[in-house]
Amino acid sequence: MNISQKEVAERLGVSRGTLHRVLVGSPLVNARTRERIERELEEFNYIPNRVAQSLKSGRSMTIGVLGPARIRTANMLKVNAIYEEAAAQGYSVIIAYSDGSEEGDEHGIRQLLSHMVDGIIVMGRGLCHPSDHFKAFQRHGKPIISIYPVYNFKCDCVTLDTAAAFEELTTYLIGLGHQRIGLAIFSPRESRFVQMREKGYCQALEKAKIPIDPELIVCASTEEVSAKGGDYVESLEDADADYAAGYWATEELIRRKCGMTALVCASDDTAIGALCAAHAEGLSVPKDLAVVGYDDSTVSRYTIPPLTTIQQPNPEMGKRAVDILISRIEGRLTKKRHVKEELPFELIVRDSCGARLKSKQTARKSRSA
Repeated sequence: MNISQKEVAERLGVSRGTLHRVLVGSPLVNARTRERIERELEEFNYIPNRVAQSLKSGRSMTIGVLGPARIRTANMLKVNAIYEEAAAQGYSVIIAYSDGSEEGDEHGIRQLLSHMVDGIIVMGRGLCHPSDHFKAFQRHGKPIISIYPVYNFKCDCVTLDTAAAFEELTTYLIGLGHQRIGLAIFSPRESRFVQMREKGYCQALEKAKIPIDPELIVCASTEEVSAKGGDYVESLEDADADYAAGYWATEELIRRKCGMTALVCASDDTAIGALCAAHAEGLSVPKDLAVVGYDDSTVSRYTIPPLTTIQQPNPEMGKRAVDILISRIEGRLTKKRHVKEELPFELIVRDSCGARLKSKQTARKSRSA
């Protein structure tokens, strides 16, 4: 309906301030008044002109998300939480995808600026390229928050100690008696995300005085798979990349005959690929090979056997990123300090690691004794 906010407010018998607060979802409106205004707006078929509003107020009530090129399960949970929390606070969300390259980030940021977003959430990929494009965005007076740190760039951040999480996963397997533990990670290896996974794995082995064997570590990259004539080159660049990476890495570790009895995987999706490869090679999980993942995605509960994993608080990370960003946009945070909020993780033990099998074996031994 082509009608101004002033005309709508007059027809509804409310002030323009009250109408605006209802339109942006502000909690500072009586519930009964809100319901009446929303009902009558529906009858008017009124759609507010956000562009006109932003030109007047200098705010678009829109948050930008600079996201990764591939939508993995963990990222979708974050994006859903971002959308829901932003909507609850009266903001819209626009997503621009980036492959993590300088060109991808520059294109995505330009796209978000063209939509006059009030701030952006960067879903980091952990790549270590220069952050000039993010600094340029800040020079427009727009705040940025990242989910996981952006290399060499200072901004608000919501994060999780990935290295500590992978150390706990590996330490748990060591506690079950495993000494030959494999690690399946994915390209690019220069990503801080990948490095922190490998760091945590190595820290656990070092603390247990177990030698680190490079033969037990596989990084599934398109270059390495291609060089060895693998069948998964195209898959590593597709939507099922993590599954293919886990499958190929597990095949490679089995082929090396390195005595692996347990496998730590970079994600639940990688672990699912590992389960498939183990089955194809005639190995029983967890009897012949213990497998653990990372994320605690919904599907991890329904694999055969169900996955032991680290629960990454993906929805909470998205929600907190929105809360902090809106607080920054609306001037409720001091400009002199950046917020860094580290959320907790939790080890979720299921059947794929062999803990239940080990407890049964221990019980049988105690009965026979």
